[in-house]
Amino acid sequence: MEAGESEVPLKAGDETPAEFVGHVAEALRLLYDPSALLRNPLARLLLAPDLSPQQRSRALRALLLEAVEALNPGPGVALRSLSGRSYQALNLHYVQDHTIVEVAHYLALSMRQTYRDLRKGEADLATLLWQRRSSQADPQEHGGAASLRQEVERLQRHPANVSLQEALDYASASLAPLSSEAGVALRLALPEDYIVRADATGLRQCLTALLSYAVQSGAEQVSVEVTQEDEMLWLHFLCDGTGGVESMGGLLATAATLARAIAAELRAAHAAAHARLSLRLPLATSATILVIDDNEGLAQLFQRYLSHRNCTVVGATSPEEGLRLANERAPDALFLDIIMPGADGWAFLAQWKSSPATARVPVVVCTVFNDPELARSLGAAAFIAKPVSQTSLLQTLAALGLA
Repeated sequence: MEAGESEVPLKAGDETPAEFVGHVAEALRLLYDPSALLRNPLARLLLAPDLSPQQRSRALRALLLEAVEALNPGPGVALRSLSGRSYQALNLHYVQDHTIVEVAHYLALSMRQTYRDLRKGEADLATLLWQRRSSQADPQEHGGAASLRQEVERLQRHPANVSLQEALDYASASLAPLSSEAGVALRLALPEDYIVRADATGLRQCLTALLSYAVQSGAEQVSVEVTQEDEMLWLHFLCDGTGGVESMGGLLATAATLARAIAAELRAAHAAAHARLSLRLPLATSATILVIDDNEGLAQLFQRYLSHRNCTVVGATSPEEGLRLANERAPDALFLDIIMPGADGWAFLAQWKSSPATARVPVVVCTVFNDPELARSLGAAAFIAKPVSQTSLLQTLAALGLA
């Protein structure tokens, strides 16, 4: 028996064994140590037996990273919710390599609670991996790409306007240890940022899988090009010096499955020592945000908050002006103050939702009058209490599918 292997057989189909949870926690702690990952029992339990030692350590790391991201509850779940905290704890501590103190500070939690959330995240991750292992009819088919392909189509997707450069930066950071180990230069700066319409989590997973494929195929350098085709954007990964790509077909198939899940298209072309991986994504249309508030500064603040997003902010200081602008600009969302001189915000909200011309436009009540339940009862899609932070604004727009 190899060092570090379990002495108790772990059978698929049972409740997740505590021993398996321990293997997952140990693998997370040693995520960027290839030799330690190779010795972890998960390499035997989850991966195909015909992989080389180097492929096994890389495949296990990729499986763990993608499984962590599969626990991301999405933008519609509050950061301080239990599922949000446990995912953030895993991602910040193990994937991004922050200390527990830094994680606790970021999540505004005590050290004790941070450890609890981290343990819950480890248990959730182990359960996910155990269920994937249990779903395999053939115990020899535990490759990371194969098991992930079975899960992708069951994930819920939430299309939104997403910064392509931010998604590339996230994928690049996830692949940094692997690309450094393989000596592959990732040159992923776009000539300008593009806003695409996709599920943010799914896009990051797809880009991570594509870059992992490119790095492990033996490329010496990976760069990007962008071309536009009507309302679509082609993102091309140019891989110079590739070799041995046939053995990585499973990872490319996983990337193709992820692409389909986010309504994208993946094409791959290989030539001698070169590969071109092209991802076709829909460009996001610019969202128009109407702000009705007697304080002109709020619209200006929103414009600063959204300066790097595909949004246009239009401000009105009265309901009458707001209705005129709504007829002219056809906004995608309305942010409405309630307390304004000479105007009843609640009455205007009811009028807005009862009119066929504006009823389809979601309203976000944005006021110091802290009564979100009343706002929702009158038809508001969301509520933000003043003062408004950039984070709360972006989270609200993301929940509406606008940013």
